[in-house]
Amino acid sequence: MSRPTVIFLVRHGEKSSQGGEDPSLSDAGRARAEALSDALRDAHVTRVITTQWHRTQETAAPVAQLQHLRPIVVPVDLNNVSSYIGAVADSLRHDGGVTLVVGHQNTLAGLITALGGPAIPEICADDYGDLYVLVLAGPPSPPSLIPATFGAPHPTHGTTCRTRPVTAP
Repeated sequence: MSRPTVIFLVRHGEKSSQGGEDPSLSDAGRARAEALSDALRDAHVTRVITTQWHRTQETAAPVAQLQHLRPIVVPVDLNNVSSYIGAVADSLRHDGGVTLVVGHQNTLAGLITALGGPAIPEICADDYGDLYVLVLAGPPSPPSLIPATFGAPHPTHGTTCRTRPVTAP
């Protein structure tokens, strides 16, 4: 029997209000990135995947540094998020490793379902700190999803999102 594929999926940390369309992390976001590194310290992460946006790369950086990994950047086109989801999902299937994927509010649910996991609740604009552990054991076992959290609690966790305009991920 081959090793299961374990995928940790998180949204980037809190972003700064400065920086236009591609802001860096805020102080709270940097603290959350460090909390993620602490949470995954003994997880034996073998691969890190981010998007081209600074906030995903900065969120992943402490884990990548701790594990001596160079993150793989998979660009996401805001006009074709499904293409990104397909590319990342294809690279993760039956890998047998432990991967951290740092994505966005509008990519995590699609990635989980593309990999055979269950639907997750909508991620609210102010939600940070959800950690989804998806285990792909291979047939005949279905994927299993373990929801968790890391870092400081966020204000809307576990609530229904208010209707809001869609913004950049």
